[in-house]
Amino acid sequence: MWVQSQVLKKFRRPLYAIEDIILSGKTRKDVLLVARHRILYNYARELHEVLRAESGLRLWVCFPFPQYYQAGEISRLKRADGITTVPYAIARFFRWDLILFPGHGPGFRRDCRRIFTGHGLMAGKTVENSHYVFGYRSLRDQKISYDRIFCASDYVKSRVRKLYPRFHDHTRVVGDLFIDQLAAGRGKNAALLRARGLDPARKTIMVVSTWGPHSFAEQLGQAFLDKVPSLARQYNLVIAFHLLNFSKASRIRDNWQELLRAVSTRRVCYLEPGENPFGLLAQADLLLTDNSNLGLYFPSLERPVIYYDNPAVEHAPLSLARELSKIAHVISDVSALETDIRTAFDNFDSSRMRALAMKISSFPGYAAQRHREEILGTLHRAMTPGVN
Repeated sequence: MWVQSQVLKKFRRPLYAIEDIILSGKTRKDVLLVARHRILYNYARELHEVLRAESGLRLWVCFPFPQYYQAGEISRLKRADGITTVPYAIARFFRWDLILFPGHGPGFRRDCRRIFTGHGLMAGKTVENSHYVFGYRSLRDQKISYDRIFCASDYVKSRVRKLYPRFHDHTRVVGDLFIDQLAAGRGKNAALLRARGLDPARKTIMVVSTWGPHSFAEQLGQAFLDKVPSLARQYNLVIAFHLLNFSKASRIRDNWQELLRAVSTRRVCYLEPGENPFGLLAQADLLLTDNSNLGLYFPSLERPVIYYDNPAVEHAPLSLARELSKIAHVISDVSALETDIRTAFDNFDSSRMRALAMKISSFPGYAAQRHREEILGTLHRAMTPGVN
């Protein structure tokens, strides 16, 4: 790798001169979407749909770590979604007009414009005492490595101004594509429920967990699965654990897929690792969650939330998950979960959930338009931080 780097450094100037000649006749902008794993691909695909009709663009998708996908999964995604892919070994050396990152990394050429489009919402996770978005992962040589950083709401941007001021001028408010989809599909979809073995006449409880040692899955997952048979007598159950809970890095060594399959009967379904959860999320009458990003989509539906509050979790100062915990029904274990569910329904205050939803996402119904405007604007004008 060092030898390769030295060779490239030595010949970079003449190679770039040749590249300028080759690319001078290019009539369309080349935009790369990076999908490190399946969850990030879900977000990259939505961006691809937003931009697909733009005649002046060529869209490419890069899967830099194919080993993070199941066998044959990338081929299936290419066929189903009609995407054009490029290997990372090639993509990392090409001068893209713009690269869209739903998650950080890996490395590409420095002369490419970059937008951190993000995935999920501002749950406020900290890793190594740093905010995931407005921390060291967004820096390179102590400079902000993105031309733009997308966020979903004016409230979040106002908090960025106060808490992470150096990032403020790079931050753009674009709403959220999946929240707009939830709003459009919030009615009862009996066909979807029946297709998953669920009863449209029953209330649906969805259980969502993030990953890591302090998550609901790691701490209470087995205790919850023990309760599934009794809960299924009254409710539909949908279980969605984060993709990384199924990886070898998970602290629990049991095979989650086998455990979930064992409890998946009629009126109980689980989502495969990385499966898009938003269709079923829109059908849930109540959400049981922890500090998962996915849990922050549910307030837009104005329905009850049970929040697993683990005191060991560290939240960044900008944490909407902490805001959710203040208005949800909070639990520390699942010993009285049947009672907790009834209490959450009985004591639900829709006005407080509606107020939080407004903090989470702005521009309801216009997220696709806002994303398109900011992406095309980044492509077609000089980058001047602070200019909207």
